Amino acid sequence: MMKDSLIYHVQKINKILSLMFLVLAIVILIAGIATRTVTANIVPLAIIFISVLVAFFLRYKKKDNAAAYVLVVSALLQSLSLMFISKGIVSNNVAGFLVMLPIGFAALYFNKWLYVIVAIIINLAMFIVQFSAPNVDFTSYLFADIFQILVTVILFFLAKEGGKLIENANKKETQTEDTLNELKKTIDTIKTTASSLNDDICKSNESLVKIREMSNSITSATQEITTGVVGQSRSVSHINEAMKEADGKISELTKFSEQLNAVSSNAIDVVNKGMEDINSMDNQMAIINQAVTRSLETVEELNKNMDEINNFLSGITQIAEQTNMLALNAAIEAARAGESGRGFAIVADEVRNLAEQSANTVAQINQIIHQIKDKTKDVLSEVSRGKAATQDGEKVVKTVNESFGMIQTSFKDISRYITDENNRIENIADLFSNIRKEVESIACISETQASSTEELLAILQEYNANVENLYSLMQTIKSSSDDLNLAVKDSE
Repeated sequence: MMKDSLIYHVQKINKILSLMFLVLAIVILIAGIATRTVTANIVPLAIIFISVLVAFFLRYKKKDNAAAYVLVVSALLQSLSLMFISKGIVSNNVAGFLVMLPIGFAALYFNKWLYVIVAIIINLAMFIVQFSAPNVDFTSYLFADIFQILVTVILFFLAKEGGKLIENANKKETQTEDTLNELKKTIDTIKTTASSLNDDICKSNESLVKIREMSNSITSATQEITTGVVGQSRSVSHINEAMKEADGKISELTKFSEQLNAVSSNAIDVVNKGMEDINSMDNQMAIINQAVTRSLETVEELNKNMDEINNFLSGITQIAEQTNMLALNAAIEAARAGESGRGFAIVADEVRNLAEQSANTVAQINQIIHQIKDKTKDVLSEVSRGKAATQDGEKVVKTVNESFGMIQTSFKDISRYITDENNRIENIADLFSNIRKEVESIACISETQASSTEELLAILQEYNANVENLYSLMQTIKSSSDDLNLAVKDSE
């Protein structure tokens, strides 16, 4: 509809402009004949006649928008040809007319983009003509140009707002037609509805009787439900009390689990301390074992050295005995020698004394060495027993260390189990807390449901009364429906 209105507007403007072009052509032709300048006006006349013929042809082909463009372009070409052909001769008034003619034609169509294009082209052409003319007095064109620009801007807004007015008018017309169509549909619907309304009312009367019977049944069932809901509310209250008591037990169990966890942590600390002491003892036993081993080796080496000393002393004893024998032989030989061997006898006697002293000394040393050797044997025996004891001690310490390691592992497992159990108890406590909250919520809901059921019972009783009133109202509606049918028939 909006497109049809715009096309009608374009067709009307095309007719007006075509007539104006024909009148203008006749005026130019008469003026040319009168002034004998028909040849000079041949171009404008040709443009006018060609554009009018093309416009009529396009209108015949139902291409009104194309015809509009042809007419506007024709006016634009007329103005441009007159401007450039008569450059420097055209007065300000004529120049203003040449500018405003195509702009005015474009504004009649209320097409702002067509208007903007034509206005830009014609004004640029006017400025080119003015500035290219010789001996231009810009002050003479200044006010005319300002006036032309203002008029151009005003016509732009006129074309823009005119287009909006046409669009709004078309929209209103479309809305009005849509409203009329909807009204016709509504009347048809009323006709259809009014004819079926009586049937529906009859069916509604039958349904109301059934509803009344169902309402009585629902009221009885609701009374039984109310009794059950009240009992359910009491049961939920008892469950809520039991859940509170269970929640308290869970809290006590949680505290006990926390205490057990603390005891387990302390025991782990004690076991860890014992483990450290056992490790330290193991290190000390290793040191003692090394010391005893070195002592045993030292005593054994000392025993060997004693044996070697005994061997040396045996050699010294043999040497002393031989020396004593030699000294005795020397004394005998000296005695035989008489006075000349006296000095040698004295020396032999001294050697014999030294040999005896050496033998005595060796005997004493040997006795002392035997005593030392006996003590060394005792020390060796004790050191051997000490080494065996340290080895047994190391085994015992390792066994105790392994036992403490297993105890430590067991306590760690116990602590982990206690921690896991504590977490489970906390989860159970949270679960019981959530259950208790849900039970409390259910208790509140049950109480609310009980009161709501009692209210529902009262509402149903009121509903029964309303059903009776509704039945009487349906009779009144049936009467009104009959009147509506008569009114619809009268409207036809």
